[in-house]
Amino acid sequence: MIMNQKEKEEELMEIQMIIRIQCIWQC
Repeated sequence: MIMNQKEKEEELMEIQMIIRIQCIWQC
């Protein structure tokens, strides 16, 4: 099953955003 490159990049961007938001709230 080949995943679309663009979809994968968008998913990574979403994960990075979530991590940043959590750091802002916790730090």
